[in-house]
Amino acid sequence: SANLTYSLAKTNYATSLGYVNATIGASGTTPDIRSETTQFSLVGDYHIDKPSAVVLGYAYQKLSANDYFYNGYQYGYTPTSLIPTNQQVPTYNVNRVFAAYRYSFR
Repeated sequence: SANLTYSLAKTNYATSLGYVNATIGASGTTPDIRSETTQFSLVGDYHIDKPSAVVLGYAYQKLSANDYFYNGYQYGYTPTSLIPTNQQVPTYNVNRVFAAYRYSFR
Protein backbone atom coordinates (compact mmCIF):
# COMPACT_ATOMS: atom_id res chain seq x y z
CA SER A 1 0.00 0.00 0.00
CA ALA A 2 1.12 3.58 -0.56
CA ASN A 3 0.17 6.89 0.99
CA LEU A 4 1.05 10.46 -0.01
CA THR A 5 0.03 13.50 2.04
CA TYR A 6 0.78 17.18 1.46
CA SER A 7 -0.19 19.98 3.82
CA LEU A 8 0.34 23.73 3.54
CA ALA A 9 -0.54 26.18 6.29
CA LYS A 10 -0.06 29.88 5.74
CA THR A 11 -1.07 32.87 7.81
CA ASN A 12 -0.06 36.46 8.32
CA TYR A 13 0.33 38.69 11.33
CA ALA A 14 -0.49 42.39 11.34
CA THR A 15 -0.32 45.01 14.05
CA SER A 16 -2.26 48.21 14.43
CA LEU A 17 -2.29 50.86 17.11
CA GLY A 18 -6.01 51.38 16.67
CA TYR A 19 -6.20 55.16 16.44
CA VAL A 20 -6.05 57.55 13.51
CA ASN A 21 -3.03 59.68 14.51
CA ALA A 22 -0.68 56.69 14.89
CA THR A 23 2.92 57.31 13.89
CA ILE A 24 3.85 55.98 10.44
CA GLY A 25 5.85 52.77 10.79
CA ALA A 26 4.35 51.91 14.18
CA SER A 27 2.03 49.33 12.64
CA GLY A 28 2.12 47.03 9.65
CA THR A 29 2.46 43.48 8.45
CA THR A 30 5.23 40.89 8.52
CA PRO A 31 6.08 38.20 5.96
CA ASP A 32 3.74 35.19 5.86
CA ILE A 33 4.22 32.42 8.41
CA ARG A 34 4.32 29.11 6.48
CA SER A 35 4.42 25.45 7.39
CA GLU A 36 4.67 22.90 4.57
CA THR A 37 4.62 19.15 5.28
CA THR A 38 5.06 16.27 2.84
CA GLN A 39 4.68 12.62 3.85
CA PHE A 40 5.08 9.47 1.78
CA SER A 41 4.92 5.83 2.87
CA LEU A 42 5.14 2.51 1.08
CA VAL A 43 4.31 -0.73 2.93
CA GLY A 44 4.16 -4.30 1.69
CA ASP A 45 3.71 -7.65 3.33
CA TYR A 46 4.82 -11.12 2.29
CA HIS A 47 2.72 -14.01 3.62
CA ILE A 48 4.97 -16.90 4.68
CA ASP A 49 2.05 -19.16 5.57
CA LYS A 50 -1.53 -18.64 6.74
CA PRO A 51 -0.76 -17.11 10.21
CA SER A 52 2.67 -15.56 9.44
CA ALA A 53 3.80 -12.59 7.40
CA VAL A 54 6.78 -10.31 7.06
CA VAL A 55 5.96 -6.60 6.75
CA LEU A 56 8.44 -4.21 5.10
CA GLY A 57 8.10 -0.50 4.65
CA TYR A 58 9.62 2.86 3.91
CA ALA A 59 8.40 6.27 5.05
CA TYR A 60 9.60 9.80 4.30
CA GLN A 61 8.55 13.01 6.01
CA LYS A 62 9.65 16.60 5.40
CA LEU A 63 8.73 19.82 7.19
CA SER A 64 9.66 23.22 5.80
CA ALA A 65 8.69 26.21 7.88
CA ASN A 66 9.23 29.94 7.67
CA ASP A 67 8.39 32.15 10.65
CA TYR A 68 9.54 35.75 10.80
CA PHE A 69 9.24 35.88 14.59
CA TYR A 70 12.17 33.48 15.09
CA ASN A 71 14.44 36.29 13.83
CA GLY A 72 14.13 37.93 17.26
CA TYR A 73 15.90 34.96 18.90
CA GLN A 74 19.04 35.24 16.74
CA TYR A 75 22.23 36.58 18.34
CA GLY A 76 22.82 40.17 17.31
CA TYR A 77 19.18 40.82 16.42
CA THR A 78 17.55 40.23 19.80
CA PRO A 79 15.40 43.03 21.23
CA THR A 80 15.88 43.83 24.92
CA SER A 81 12.68 41.96 25.85
CA LEU A 82 13.94 38.55 24.53
CA ILE A 83 16.78 36.23 25.48
CA PRO A 84 18.99 35.34 22.48
CA THR A 85 18.63 31.55 22.34
CA ASN A 86 19.51 31.27 18.64
CA GLN A 87 16.41 29.08 18.12
CA GLN A 88 15.73 28.12 14.53
CA VAL A 89 12.43 27.58 12.77
CA PRO A 90 11.59 23.83 12.91
CA THR A 91 12.61 22.17 9.63
CA TYR A 92 13.48 18.52 9.10
CA ASN A 93 13.72 15.54 6.73
CA VAL A 94 13.15 12.01 8.04
CA ASN A 95 13.67 8.68 6.24
CA ARG A 96 12.50 5.49 7.95
CA VAL A 97 12.86 1.87 6.90
CA PHE A 98 11.16 -0.81 8.94
CA ALA A 99 10.61 -4.54 9.05
CA ALA A 100 8.28 -6.59 11.25
CA TYR A 101 7.15 -10.14 11.68
CA ARG A 102 3.40 -10.59 12.11
CA TYR A 103 1.76 -13.71 13.50
CA SER A 104 -2.01 -14.10 13.84
CA PHE A 105 -3.51 -16.34 16.53
CA ARG A 106 -6.81 -17.44 15.04
